[in-house]
Amino acid sequence: MLFGNKAEQYPHLIAYLRETERLDFFREFNQRWSVIMSVAVLAPFCIGVLTGVQFFGVVLVTAACAGMANYIRRQKKAELFTPELESRLEAQRLFGSMRRMLALNRLHRDLSEATLSLLNEISRSRIEIKQLLENAYWKQPTLPSTYAQLRDQASAACDQAMYDAVMQFKMIIPTEIESRRPGDYVNEALETILKSPKQAYPGGEIGFDAAFRIADKLQQLRNEIDAMTSRGESENIVSPTDIPGGLLDLTMSEIRTIRQAEDELRQGL
Repeated sequence: MLFGNKAEQYPHLIAYLRETERLDFFREFNQRWSVIMSVAVLAPFCIGVLTGVQFFGVVLVTAACAGMANYIRRQKKAELFTPELESRLEAQRLFGSMRRMLALNRLHRDLSEATLSLLNEISRSRIEIKQLLENAYWKQPTLPSTYAQLRDQASAACDQAMYDAVMQFKMIIPTEIESRRPGDYVNEALETILKSPKQAYPGGEIGFDAAFRIADKLQQLRNEIDAMTSRGESENIVSPTDIPGGLLDLTMSEIRTIRQAEDELRQGL
């Protein structure tokens, strides 16, 4: 296959790129404010009409209420832009660039095989962790609250890992993506036939080491979640509240786990 989309050899990464196309960090905010804006417009209008206020007055009051509501909406939205959210929005922009590269059959040309393979591996680990967390063990109604919190935290950590990983390649992901020229297809075909080295990539492998560490940590998390899931399925889970002092034991265990994680984090830094 000389002219096919060779990026298809990275199915997990492609699946994630298509998934993030539907992601909207402001969906709940926009939905809530759509209702508020509707009320801000309709309420004064209806009240004005029912009370017999002149049409010009109704329009004036309605416009004033809508303007005030829109001003408050902009202020509230600005408050949402924390450094963490801005980083995620930047990651989403990078994923958008990669989706366009994929659509134009140039993802495998603009990014190196090593970079794409690593991002594909990170995507695969994320998918596997998400699937494990959908196991009946993690969904049972009697699951202790600390385990439920761990489940939610692990799911959020997977998503954050993808954001962190792509941000490591920010310097080498192009912002302006154009259609490939015919000569590039010819060069790619010759590279395939002659088995010649691929073109050099701008910036080399900037960010690869940091992204590799993310991949390694995500794989460790995957192994831990898998072990907990297997152990939980094979054992008869007893709620800590059913054991005298059980909740105290569980709390102390969580404290030790957090302390160990903090120590490991400091050592990694």
